[in-house]
Amino acid sequence: MLISVATAHSGCVSEHDPFDLEEQELRGDLRRVASRLSSENDDADFVWLMSGPRGRRIVRRLLDRAGVWRTSFHPNTMEMSRQEGAKQTGYWILAQIDRLCPSEYTTMMQEHKHGRAVAGNRSDSQD
Repeated sequence: MLISVATAHSGCVSEHDPFDLEEQELRGDLRRVASRLSSENDDADFVWLMSGPRGRRIVRRLLDRAGVWRTSFHPNTMEMSRQEGAKQTGYWILAQIDRLCPSEYTTMMQEHKHGRAVAGNRSDSQD
C-alpha cells in the first residue's frame, strides 16, 4: 500500500510507504555512507591543513584566539561564558589534532617557539 503524504509547510506530496522496511533500511544505509564520506573528507582536509607550516600557523592562531591556554575567569559572568564558549571550539580543534595527527601538534608548537625567537632576533637587529 502506497501512502501519499503532504507536508503542511510546503504543500509537497511525498511518495513514502511507511511499511516498506527494505526501502527505509536502504535510505538509512545511504545516509550513513554519505555521512561517513563527509566525515572522511573533513578529516582529510584537517590533516592536509596540519601538514604544512602555513596551515599549522593558522591552527595555532585559532587556538590562541579561542583562549585554550588562558584562564576564562572574568568578573562579568556573561563575558566568562562567552570566553568558555570560544574555548569549546579550541578544545574541538585540539581533539581533532589528537585524533588525526598528534605529531603535528609538537611540530606546530616548535615552529611557533622558533618563529617567536626569529621574530625577536629581527626586532633586536633593527634597533
